[in-house]
This record gives sequence, C-alpha cells and structure tokens, in this order.
Amino acid sequence: MFCLLTELKFNMALEDIIQAIEKEKEKRLEEIKKEKEKELSFLEKDYKKKLEKEKREILEKKEKELQEKILAKKEELERKETFILLEEKRKKMEKVYQEAFEEIRKIFSEKEKEIFEKLFEKFLPEIEKEKNIEIVCPLGKGKMIKEILEKFGKDWKVNEKEIGNGFIIKTKNFDLNCTFEKIFEKVKKETEIKVSKILF
Repeated sequence: MFCLLTELKFNMALEDIIQAIEKEKEKRLEEIKKEKEKELSFLEKDYKKKLEKEKREILEKKEKELQEKILAKKEELERKETFILLEEKRKKMEKVYQEAFEEIRKIFSEKEKEIFEKLFEKFLPEIEKEKNIEIVCPLGKGKMIKEILEKFGKDWKVNEKEIGNGFIIKTKNFDLNCTFEKIFEKVKKETEIKVSKILF
C-alpha cells in the first residue's frame, strides 16, 4: 500500500513537472513568436524606409536628368532661334547694302571724273614722296586719268587693266586700292554696327 501511494505521488509530481515544462515551453514559444514578430516588424519598417529612400533618390535623379534635358533642349532652341534671327538680320543688311551699292555705283559712274579728282587730292600728300608711282585704271579710262594727273602736275605712269570702277595707286612701298568696290567694302565695315542699330 505504501508503495502504491509513493508511486502515485511520484506520478503526480512527474505530471506537475511535465505541465510546468509544457507551460514554460509555451511561454518560451510565445516569447520567441513575439521576438520574431518584433524583429519582422522592424525589418519590414527598415525595408520600407530604405525602399522609400531609394524611390526618392531615383525620382530625384530622374527629375534632375529630365531638368537637364529640358534645359539642354531650351538652350539648343535658343541657339537656333538666335542663329535664325542673326541670319535674317544679315540677309536684310546685305539687301540694304546691295541696294545702296547699286545706287552709289550709278552716282559714281555719272560723276566719275569728279570723284577721281577728289580721291587723288585726298591721297596725294600720302604718295607724292614715293618713287615708281603707277596708276592702274579700268580699260578705256587711261586718257581721263592722265588729264587728272596733269591737273595736279604729275606725270606718273598709267596702266589700263580689267579692274572695277576706280583706280589703284601702286608705289615702291605700298598700294592704295581706290576702286569703288574696295571703298564700298571699307565703308560697309565701318557702318555695319550703326546700320544694324537703325534697322533693328
């Protein structure tokens, strides 16, 4: 009988121990579960945070690239617009100068001798001390040039060639191009800025 009671008590104690172990195991499993959930929650939050950061960085990069492309395209269009405007201005100025060229050439042809005399008078102080002076003039204008030279008391060599309206004074040290085309070209360069301001 004693043995039976002892065995019964032992079994009850063993059951208590097993139950205690089971409770401890369940408690530990619950703790592990909570720890895992907490860890997973932290990882999820951290992942979302990193994901948002990456998204933001990608969007910022894309936005920057897009802005750079827009700016580059804008600058390209501005350059094209500027080029077109400058080209239109250039064509307009060329037309104005071409019209002026034709009008002045008519006057030059009509008052050729008078203009030649004024040109000689202007450049005479600069060239009369030079040696081996030669006047190159258009074909058929040699006689007129000699008459002008006689008026100034000069007996320089006159040579007729196919040149534009006007003449070229050749000396040992330098040449003076007094053709209408050369004079007009010089006047054009000197007046382009002024004409541009008037036109535009």
